[in-house]
Amino acid sequence: MKKLLLVGCILLAGAAVYGSEYEASLADLESRLSALQAEEQAVYNARKAEALQAQDDVNKAKKLYAEVSAKEKALSASKKGGQYGEILAGYKEIKKELEAEIKEKEKVIAAFNALSK
Repeated sequence: MKKLLLVGCILLAGAAVYGSEYEASLADLESRLSALQAEEQAVYNARKAEALQAQDDVNKAKKLYAEVSAKEKALSASKKGGQYGEILAGYKEIKKELEAEIKEKEKVIAAFNALSK
């Protein structure tokens, strides 16, 4: 009977130690998971801020593009040559640059939208 009681106590002690190892491992995994989730949220927030800024930049660029297009159209309609032609070429160059900027910013927005899904 004493041997059975002694074996039972040893088994209980072993189970307690064995269980506490798993509890420590589980606590470590949960801690790492929480840290990873916080990091993921921080990255998401940064991407969201970039996308919002990009959208604001796109809106401003489109507004400027419309203004430049209107000035270009008015200058083209006047049929003046010489230095006006240089100004017209400058308007066209600005429009190309704005188009490139808009495309680049729209890629940032699309990347965030894909991340959000």
